[in-house]
Amino acid sequence: MAENKGIIKIKGKLGPLSFYNSKRKKNLVKWSSGHSGDTIKNDPAFANVRKNNNEFGGGSVISKALRQSWGPMGRQFQDSYMAGRLTSACRKLIIQSSGDWGIREGNLRTHGNQLIGFAFDKEQPFSYGFSGAFQADFKADRSQCILTCNPLYPEDFANKPAQATHVQFTAAISLVSNHYWNKAAEKYLPKVPKQNALGNIQTTGFLPIHELPIAMEWVLNTPNDAIPQANVACVVTLGISYGVLHHRIERLRSGQTMHILSVV
Repeated sequence: MAENKGIIKIKGKLGPLSFYNSKRKKNLVKWSSGHSGDTIKNDPAFANVRKNNNEFGGGSVISKALRQSWGPMGRQFQDSYMAGRLTSACRKLIIQSSGDWGIREGNLRTHGNQLIGFAFDKEQPFSYGFSGAFQADFKADRSQCILTCNPLYPEDFANKPAQATHVQFTAAISLVSNHYWNKAAEKYLPKVPKQNALGNIQTTGFLPIHELPIAMEWVLNTPNDAIPQANVACVVTLGISYGVLHHRIERLRSGQTMHILSVV
């Protein structure tokens, strides 16, 4: 793929060339393959392409369900490429699932370990900003998660912004259904639509860093206190953000981090 560095910037198609702008504001030029969408959809020579496209689409659907469950909170922590990175990770869990290539199940319940540790912002991994350790324990029916952490000290936040006076933890427990390939709809659909893309988000509020240490035990209930069905995964995410006290506590964007802690 080439970059257009000329004075005149073109957007659109010019013969076999396609001109467009990337998210990084670069002007790119791509040579068209010459294969129409209809050819790719029906030509036997493109059977493997269709299979890959199906499962990539499935990864996108699962990724969207997760992001919907996090809502605006998730967008506060994510980088510009988070959706694409999450789709790629969800595609990998489809590869691990059972079934024929192109229609394999998106089994988040069984293969959700692929997502543990996923950072909302690639440049701000959770371990960089926080040296403590949270543990997630679930009730037998998975309707409740208990987060526990050893006493937290100021030293656990060694990479906090210099001006930070307060720290806040944000946690979410989400329900996301396993997904299957629906031939009639030609896309992946949730096996349990009523328990898909749902989230319950809680925060500790801002805690004065100078008043640490504190021990934490945090109870998270599933959305609507639902008992997850067998084909539904519980996904727990945990984030840290900082604030500075002036006349009131103002949230700082620098130093914040969030990741996927557990999938059961």
